[in-house]
Amino acid sequence: MAGGVPFTPMNMVHMQGLLPPDATWSVCGVGPNQFPAAIMASIMGGHIRVGLEDNTRALRGKLAEGSWEQVEVAKKIIENAERDLATPAETRKILKLRNP
Repeated sequence: MAGGVPFTPMNMVHMQGLLPPDATWSVCGVGPNQFPAAIMASIMGGHIRVGLEDNTRALRGKLAEGSWEQVEVAKKIIENAERDLATPAETRKILKLRNP
């Protein structure tokens, strides 16, 4: 697998343990692992990446109409993990991006 490791809870815990304590990290679970990986990232303090470039499906294998469906699921995951959803401005700050 180029650029990643297969998703398992143990792999995620191991990979997160290799990061410096102040690291900003995110996951991109490909295919059916998208939402399980997102759930784990949320409870472990990471961020979630979603988008049709990695997954074409929404929940239960339904073909996604757009990335917005995946964003809606990610939002629910974040809220259920009792984390704060970042605004676009906060996201740019977290990722150290310049303002548009």
